Amino acid sequence: MNSNPELINHLIRSGALHSTALIKAFRECDRSLFVPKELNDEIYGDYPLPIGMGQTIS
Repeated sequence: MNSNPELINHLIRSGALHSTALIKAFRECDRSLFVPKELNDEIYGDYPLPIGMGQTIS
């Protein structure tokens, strides 16, 4: 996936996102805000990425 909208649509289709509130939050807060620049090519992949301090974004 190459964009936040593509990722959101994928997550909705897969059943991972079904709450209106969660979908709204995903639309308002792009995953790219949390992922380090060196992982730019992977930002919208549907898998966990490290975000620092031993934490991941899933």
